[in-house]
Amino acid sequence: MGFGSGEASARPRRLREGLRLSPNEERYLLAESLTNQVYAAPAVVRLVGPLDADALEAAIKATCDRHEARRTGFELGADGRFTKYVEEVSTAEMVRLDMTGATLDEAREMVRRHSYLKGDYTPESLHSYMLIKLGENDHVFAFSLHHATSDGMTFQAFGMEVHARRMGMPVPDAPPPQYDDY
Repeated sequence: MGFGSGEASARPRRLREGLRLSPNEERYLLAESLTNQVYAAPAVVRLVGPLDADALEAAIKATCDRHEARRTGFELGADGRFTKYVEEVSTAEMVRLDMTGATLDEAREMVRRHSYLKGDYTPESLHSYMLIKLGENDHVFAFSLHHATSDGMTFQAFGMEVHARRMGMPVPDAPPPQYDDY
């Protein structure tokens, strides 16, 4: 899904809602709501060799389920203020495109367009995941995390955990510290 309309047949149950925003969250959401700017941080990796796309998507989903920031959404109240909520499970999906034979410039343009779509602040609209197939053993994986729910440390931790899961490496059972813990 990622950066889409957030339209889903049924939203997951909310663990918490009506939460106050941090100054960082408030700053990014206010700035974005007043402009056409999208405050997202994309990452792109070229994967050469055999790839199990289902395992990659499962790694993304499991990582999103473990990190509240990937299950956090925002809504604008009648008073004009944003509040946040955390859903019980992730609705993350990885968009898969077969662009066999495309150039890297064409793939780059697709990633750019996908990474900067303006969403509706539901959890799946704040994060995008895309896998582009350029050839049998040649893929481009891109993900983009909104700045309202990510910073440099969480961005790096997310990428490392997805990679570890994809490679079958162990990850901690306990949930990581959550943003509201600080």
